[in-house]
Amino acid sequence: MPAISTERPPRTKFPSSRTPLKTSALLFALSACAAALVSGNAYAQSYPTKPAKIVFPYAAGGDVEQGVRPVANHLSRVMGQSFVIESRPGASTIIGTESVAKSAPDGHTLLFAGSSTFTVNATLYAGKLPFDYERDFVPVGLVSTSPFIIAVASSLPAKTLQEFIALAKASPDSLSFASSGAGATNHLGWEILQRQAGIRLLHVPFKGLGVALPDILSGRVTTLMSGLATIHSNAKAGKLRILAVTTKDRFPMLPEVPTVAESGLPGYEQTVWFAIFAPARTPRDAVTRLNAEIRKFLASSEAKEAYNKVGQEPASSTPEQLDELVKSDREKYRRILTEANIKL
Repeated sequence: MPAISTERPPRTKFPSSRTPLKTSALLFALSACAAALVSGNAYAQSYPTKPAKIVFPYAAGGDVEQGVRPVANHLSRVMGQSFVIESRPGASTIIGTESVAKSAPDGHTLLFAGSSTFTVNATLYAGKLPFDYERDFVPVGLVSTSPFIIAVASSLPAKTLQEFIALAKASPDSLSFASSGAGATNHLGWEILQRQAGIRLLHVPFKGLGVALPDILSGRVTTLMSGLATIHSNAKAGKLRILAVTTKDRFPMLPEVPTVAESGLPGYEQTVWFAIFAPARTPRDAVTRLNAEIRKFLASSEAKEAYNKVGQEPASSTPEQLDELVKSDREKYRRILTEANIKL
């Protein structure tokens, strides 16, 4: 009988978790991550690679252009390429905003927009806008804020906002206010004030507050809520009387003028902000660099002087803070528009 072998057959060896195959895959993944990081940093360092433009969807020569120009000049100085501002007005800022939404997402086309573009318009033009904030844009950073100034012709008997409210209560629908259009932030500012004060005024929309000034000065329209630059010269000449500012605290350029809240309407606040946005999918490194340079400039005495000259105040933010502001204001104005039944 043949002898039975007691030796065990050799065990089959399976690849361990540290085989060259898996080690190579791990190294490849790490290399890819490193390459992406280096690529992103390289893009940030080389950006911009050509002249860039900042579109502002308003008419040239107005208050908004005066707000974007200081930032454009600063970026041109420090970024190695020119940042040209381009006016593309029309359709309540929709035309210019859409052009940026459709631009290449490379950081060379930016949008300088006011608060109503992504907040008020979202309700007024619900379902009709050719762009969507979340889908088509990324926030870069806040640039400035501007209070509204409530002013009347000097011939009006009211010397204070309290006296103006008393006149309005005594004769409902006899006094009027000008706005730059139905749904404009200055229109909504009056809607809030009327509700809080318990008064009714006639709304007279214009194509711009500059166009409304002759009617305010003549008394055909009683009052307006505008930026300081629009009314400053007439107020200085004694043709207009400033009653109040709409900010939470007194405006540094008009320290003697009370706020609406101080004038008997506690909690009232209505300001306009301006900010820069970029097309969606713009490289994060480009957005980060832009934000850093803008914030650096806005913290300077040069920026404070430039914005105070046009009745604004520099105001910076991170992209995330600007995103939160857009969304909170969008909900705020949705409620106001719905309650006031304002439609186009």
